[in-house]
Amino acid sequence: MANRFKFDEVIKKLAEQKINVPVKIAEASVYYFLSSWDKQGFGGNSWQEVKRRQSGTKAYKYGTPAARTRGILIGKGVSSLKHAVKDSKVQADWNLIKLVVDLPYAKVHNEGLRAGRGAGFKMPKRQFMGQTAELKDIQMRIIKENMDRIWPV
Repeated sequence: MANRFKFDEVIKKLAEQKINVPVKIAEASVYYFLSSWDKQGFGGNSWQEVKRRQSGTKAYKYGTPAARTRGILIGKGVSSLKHAVKDSKVQADWNLIKLVVDLPYAKVHNEGLRAGRGAGFKMPKRQFMGQTAELKDIQMRIIKENMDRIWPV
């Protein structure tokens, strides 16, 4: 007797994956964004060097030895940025995956906008969130792996 196609089982598994896949993609994206701090860059591009690590600058001259070796976007003032990405609010469903970082300076660092009081200054772009080809590959792998689980063997 031939195996019968279990269409009800496929529909049930599809409904489960419509809930699970967006959450898994969001979690993988957060992990990818957090890797920016380890790489000191994003999407294959290094972040612009900070003055406290550039010999001959005032920030280097008057900075501490620890500050000269500390990573970019690490330390006083921005240490909570990485934690905010880690703890970002995730809205993930079949139609939309959205990560929200609730820090006013997150967008300034990510997009290189103006910062400071009054006229302020132009903050160098040190992107840590966004879509890249590498992230797209990770997301597509998650989709394919989970869609393969729908069909009976």
